Amino acid sequence: MKKWFTLIEIVLVLIVISVLIWVTLRFGSNRIVDLKSQNNKEKFISFYDNLYSSNLISNYHNTNRYEKLNIQIWSWISFTYDDSNLIIDSDLKSIEINDISLDNQNIENINLQLTPYNIWCEILGEKDSSTFTWNLFSFKIFSKENQKEYCFEIWSDTCKLIEKKCNN
Repeated sequence: MKKWFTLIEIVLVLIVISVLIWVTLRFGSNRIVDLKSQNNKEKFISFYDNLYSSNLISNYHNTNRYEKLNIQIWSWISFTYDDSNLIIDSDLKSIEINDISLDNQNIENINLQLTPYNIWCEILGEKDSSTFTWNLFSFKIFSKENQKEYCFEIWSDTCKLIEKKCNN
């Protein structure tokens, strides 16, 4: 009858425990990065939806009265009231915006103009204030933390942000 563990049994148990800890830590750290990326996407959606929703019910945003709300989408997102007071949300600095297209034609940037109390929006030209006739605006946000892309589209008749599956 054996009363003690052999050295081989102790080493095997330590190896198994080490492998289990390594796998758990590896999975956990990847999951944290994925959650940060998901959080960045949710911040972006919340940012846009807050601007859009407040525009539907009022012509005020953070005590600023406006006639037109302009949302600029470049490699980042910002907005202005009546062509002044550029505002960039600092929570969105960990994402980039790319693959911007208007009716499936690639463009560098876009300026959505929302009029208070209306569900539709207009797209303004880059150099002048001319508007374009369009149906679909699409783009990707790219999370710098885990190199993950999320795709979105905006239809001209509602100007609502819709998440879609990316075609990779």
